[in-house]
Amino acid sequence: MQERMEKYQLSKEEITTVLTESSSGVLATINSDGSPYATPIQFVYQGGRLYFHGRSAGQKLDNLRADARVSFTAYQEQGLQRSPQGKPCGTNTCYRSVIISGTARELSDPAAKTAALAAIVAKYTPELAGVPLPETSVAKTAVIELTPDAITGKYYG
Repeated sequence: MQERMEKYQLSKEEITTVLTESSSGVLATINSDGSPYATPIQFVYQGGRLYFHGRSAGQKLDNLRADARVSFTAYQEQGLQRSPQGKPCGTNTCYRSVIISGTARELSDPAAKTAALAAIVAKYTPELAGVPLPETSVAKTAVIELTPDAITGKYYG
């Protein structure tokens, strides 16, 4: 870690807050040729794991099925801190960010998929929380669980 960033580390509680409050993040997977593939996703963080959903086919899922190693970033920009002297290079971005390195797996158990999807619904459309999810929709939806190996968070401003 860069020495100057050591004093800007988020606590575990602050990391949880960023992961709970952020509405989107970026998931990086590995293409078959070894190149990175980054995808914006909506997600929910609960029980120390990250969950997201999508179509049951596509590049992101192909990559996850071939290599479960992933990186995920959630980021909250909180504005600019402008230089009091009006210097362009003295302007900084105030932010909080979290990076997770870990492994992802597709859930197959219908109950686990339903629970993760219900948590996603509760986060993004709370007015629909508790409405039963159609079994056919759950069956057709890919639900991914990301288990962290490492989580870091930092802030500035």
